[in-house]
Amino acid sequence: MQNNIIHIKNITEAHRLFNLPTPKHPQVSIFRHKDLHIKEEYSDQMFTMDLYMIAMKDTLSGKLKYGRKLYDFQEGTLVFIAPHQVFSGASDIESKGDDWVMLFDENFIRMSELGTTIDDYHFFSYDADEALHLSDDEKKELTEIAMKIEKEYQQHIDKHTQEIILINLESFLKYSQRFYDRQFITRKKL
Repeated sequence: MQNNIIHIKNITEAHRLFNLPTPKHPQVSIFRHKDLHIKEEYSDQMFTMDLYMIAMKDTLSGKLKYGRKLYDFQEGTLVFIAPHQVFSGASDIESKGDDWVMLFDENFIRMSELGTTIDDYHFFSYDADEALHLSDDEKKELTEIAMKIEKEYQQHIDKHTQEIILINLESFLKYSQRFYDRQFITRKKL
């Protein structure tokens, strides 16, 4: 494992580092985990980004180190990482399906309502005790919203693009909060 931390400043840099196609939008990107081509030299490498990352792990197996914790991916797991937090993917992570990753630049939301409320979503914090485990219906609901975001930025970008993406992103986060609340209520009952 590398000793130094690689810092990723923007979407373009992330795409270049992980051998993804040129991004369609400079501040928002959704890609499939199976499209990542991580060089052997980056196996177990530690990273930090100026980006928010949300990763849907449906058929992915392996572990992700986030802060000082290991997240063990299970079917239907959603992981949230805020800018400037340290993470690394272990070399044993493997995708067998359409697992996806959403990245968005902190500057993209800065002047919006979401920019003032993003800290209220505590699942972006290192202090979050666990990844979000989703039912099939919850997975489908969140993936549909993510795909709306992807479709929006893949069209011709116009004066409505940012607002529409922000509305969908906020909806995604509100549903995620609901599902986290359900998860903790269920665990408490058990």
